[in-house]
Amino acid sequence: MSQIIADLGETLVSILREGFEGVIPHPEEAIVLSSPGDLGPAENPRLCLFLYHLRENIALRNAFTPEERRPPLALDLYFMLTAYAPSRLTDRTSATLEEYRLLGRAMAIFHRHLVLRDPYLRGELAGQGLEFRLILHPLPVEEMARIWNAFHSRPFKLSVCYLLTPVIMETPLREKEPVREILLDLEARK
Repeated sequence: MSQIIADLGETLVSILREGFEGVIPHPEEAIVLSSPGDLGPAENPRLCLFLYHLRENIALRNAFTPEERRPPLALDLYFMLTAYAPSRLTDRTSATLEEYRLLGRAMAIFHRHLVLRDPYLRGELAGQGLEFRLILHPLPVEEMARIWNAFHSRPFKLSVCYLLTPVIMETPLREKEPVREILLDLEARK
């Protein structure tokens, strides 16, 4: 499950695309998993989901006993969801209202999926019986502005953030068995 982060991103985008089926044309093209800063001038998404931060889940790390040699890597993923009006809406008020509608619908869709499980999980996660929590994660305006400042060429847009947890990653390194016995051949040293 080394691609768990990618599979969760795909899961969230799939849930949004399904929820917008029949509401916006071509949701498979209009709902993207991307940094807003990476969107080109010719691209015109309606919703953009961006993994802007991840960190170790300290509570889960500390829940393992000292006898366990290496606890699994437990992560919290932080996603930012941003809505964009279609380029045909040239009136700023109409465009902004459309962005509010899109963002509100997306939030309602995510609210219906506060616990992510089968049959919605994608990739290697499908059929594993796993569960993840999707939690609205409000950020102060200053923090949100700091994120948007990193996109230099993109103006600030109303966005909403979510926390996805717990994400338990298997670590690919195998642990060696501890040394239990040391044999010394003293005769060989003569």
